[in-house]
Amino acid sequence: RARVHLAQGCRYVQAFINQGKAAGASIEHPHAQLVALDLVPPRAQVRLDRFALAAFATDQEHRVVEGAVVVWCPPASPTPFTVRLALADGGSRFDEAADDEARAMSIALRDAIASPRLVIGHAAYTVMVETAPRDHAGPFRRRDAVVLALPVARGLHQCHAAAGRRLAPARRAPAP
Repeated sequence: RARVHLAQGCRYVQAFINQGKAAGASIEHPHAQLVALDLVPPRAQVRLDRFALAAFATDQEHRVVEGAVVVWCPPASPTPFTVRLALADGGSRFDEAADDEARAMSIALRDAIASPRLVIGHAAYTVMVETAPRDHAGPFRRRDAVVLALPVARGLHQCHAAAGRRLAPARRAPAP
């Protein structure tokens, strides 16, 4: 569906998955949504403008899984314990992914969502697929960000991803 929208002239396609009211979903079961836009949203443009391969590698300092898909907890995430995933040798747009790449990302994504639930139980989550726009020619690596929403007080939620607990203690980020 993303390819169709881009072929019809849309400049940017944002895919996301959410599950649970705490993650902003209007229905309880997991569901994916695709937003096709005629413009590149400012937040996406800033990510593109500031992208550098060296910074992308540094962001992966706290790796949880290494392989065809790399999973890591970024050191400076917008929410505590965000988990990110990217193909080790991936491109800039998710709509151009080969079937085997999509399969590998799907399995890693499933595991990134399931692992924290072994520790904390059920938690709502949002998955954001960060991708380059249709005509982007500069460097960029697509990635997925998984954010779990955990209740911390009545009516409040804080986003966490506990998958970092899978790292050996010597590789974990120091506790705050």
